[in-house]
This record gives sequence, C-alpha cells and structure tokens, in this order.
Amino acid sequence: DSAVLAAISTSAFAVAASLTSIGAAAQTVAGARRYATMSLIGDQLIVVERQEVTGTRLDKNTQTEIKVGGDILDRAALGVVQDLIVKADAAAKPLALLVDEPVLYEKQSQLFDGKFVRLPTALAKAAKDGGATHLLLLTKQRSDLAFKFLDTRTGQGSASGLGFYLEPELRMRNIDTSSRANGFLGLYVHIRATVVDLATEGIVADAPIVMTDAYINTSAGKAQSAMPWDSLPAPEKIKIISEMMMRALRDKVPSLLNAS
Repeated sequence: DSAVLAAISTSAFAVAASLTSIGAAAQTVAGARRYATMSLIGDQLIVVERQEVTGTRLDKNTQTEIKVGGDILDRAALGVVQDLIVKADAAAKPLALLVDEPVLYEKQSQLFDGKFVRLPTALAKAAKDGGATHLLLLTKQRSDLAFKFLDTRTGQGSASGLGFYLEPELRMRNIDTSSRANGFLGLYVHIRATVVDLATEGIVADAPIVMTDAYINTSAGKAQSAMPWDSLPAPEKIKIISEMMMRALRDKVPSLLNAS
C-alpha cells in the first residue's frame, strides 16, 4: 500500500549509505549492456514444519524464521550470478550491490508494479553511477512445497525464499541399504530472477527459480528416533542450502540472460 511504498522510498537514504561494491564498476560503452546485480534472498531461512490437518485446505504448517548474518547467502548468490554474466559476455564487468536495509527484504514484493520494478532512487542512482544499464535482481517467490521420491511427490503448503521443510512422521527407506528413518529434512529454493532496464525501470525478462531436495538420515541402519532437523549441524545446514541455491542459479540464470 502507499504507506509501505513511502517507507521504502524514505529508506533510500539508508540504502545509499549501505551499498557495497564487490565487483569492478564498468564504464558504459555506447550500445553495450552492463549489469548491476542485487540479491534480496539471503537475510533469513524459513523452517517449515508440517502439521497434520484434516478437513481444510488452509496451510497450517508452522514457520520459524532463522536470521542469517554476514551476507553469506547473498554474497554466494551474487558470486554465481556475476560469474554467469561474465561467461555470457567476456567483456562484462558486473557491479554487485549489497544492501543492508531490512525494509527492502521485508517488503520486496511491493517493489514490483506490473511490468515495472520501482527501485528506491538512491539504489538506482548507485547502479547507474557504477556504469550499469540493467539490474539483475534476485527476490523471494512463494511456491508450493513439493519433494520428489522416485515416482511420488510429497509436501504440504507453500513457502518463499530459502529454507527447510520438516516432515517428522513419514517412514523412509534407503532402497540400496534397506536402512529406515522417520521423516526427512527437505531443502527448498523458491526465488525469482528479474532483469530490469535501469533507464525505464521496465522488466525486460524474469523467471521463477524453484529447486527442492531432501536429506534422509539412515546412517545408523535402523529407524532413527531423532527429528530430521537434528540430523545435521547448523554449519552443514547453511552449506547444503547454499550449494543448492547456487546450483539452481547456474541452472536457470543463463537462459534468462539469453532471453533478455
């Protein structure tokens, strides 16, 4: 609504102070496209735990937010995107923008206005001052939670961004070892990549980037009593979600660059 858009616009002064270049700015050559890149996907992970619900279509899953500090995930995402841009154009010197502005993460969906992305003035200026003609923007996108096992799928509800899905009850079996486990830990990447013309703020191309995977703890050879969430230490959780996010970007972004 107008109050939220006003808050985003007002926050532009803070954005200008917190932009950090982690790539070399390029001088704009007539007719050449130069990208700035920005990620609004890595501030937190959402842990979704399935809740048994009967007689309703409402999503009753519990969702827990886990804050991620240090720009770890956003830096990893931008590193991949920058590399893909350079592979598409060896002369490209993309400019990566890191934003330390919570309102842009929280209200990012309201940056989108039909076929346009309404960027805060200070952010657009920083990108243009760095020589960029276009922005490749990564944002969160809500998608259904669906995890594939052989010839079947399971999952309930929806979520956006990066995170995990806890299914504590479903009985799982490793077909190679016959080891069994109670439940699984699902991983999901539900994001959107958008190419924006900085001159008009028009959307040139965009695409959903959706990927899921599952971790099953059958290492002990018998049914595991531990909850799926406890089967991996915290650093390993960050590592596997980061690796899957980067794999998803490598899979989808090249075709988006070609389409734009």
